[in-house]
Amino acid sequence: MRAATLIASKDLKLRVRDRSAFIVGIIAPLGLAFIFNLVLGGIAEGDFVPVFSITNLDQGTVGEGFVSVLDEIDAGGVIDIAERPGSLEAAEQLAEDGTVAAAIVIPAGFSEAVQSGGESSVVVVTNSDSPTSGEIARSIAAASLPRSVPPSLRWRPLPSRQGARSHRQRSVGSLRRLRQVFRR
Repeated sequence: MRAATLIASKDLKLRVRDRSAFIVGIIAPLGLAFIFNLVLGGIAEGDFVPVFSITNLDQGTVGEGFVSVLDEIDAGGVIDIAERPGSLEAAEQLAEDGTVAAAIVIPAGFSEAVQSGGESSVVVVTNSDSPTSGEIARSIAAASLPRSVPPSLRWRPLPSRQGARSHRQRSVGSLRRLRQVFRR
């Protein structure tokens, strides 16, 4: 044991005289920690809670169940359901204006279509300025729907708000605001 202590003290004395131990052991790790703090320091600050609206035009059991799932997610603090508009147009307007990041709309006849095995859809309207929140809304809608038939996705551009432009200009301008329809 004495030999190991002598060898360790000899190596330590050599490193102290060379001053490389201070650089490698203390200065470099603290310098790297400072640089990483400058680059990545603000990532964990603040809470990200996407703001959605939910519109239930169905009022059936499946539609109400879907809304209750979203209310539970809202109660958990994962999302914030800020608005409950009464129509698809009002929901689209909220998403387009940026009041909400995404609007989830359950159309009339949704419960009946799901229960009878027919084609049904849930519309998710996203704001192009909040792509992450839009993806969260799409994922929640796809995961919360009944699993009777796998969903197929279809994109539709929202109508343009500019009036006097040509059809081509209108369609190009409206591609920034997309509406996704989940079909079952």
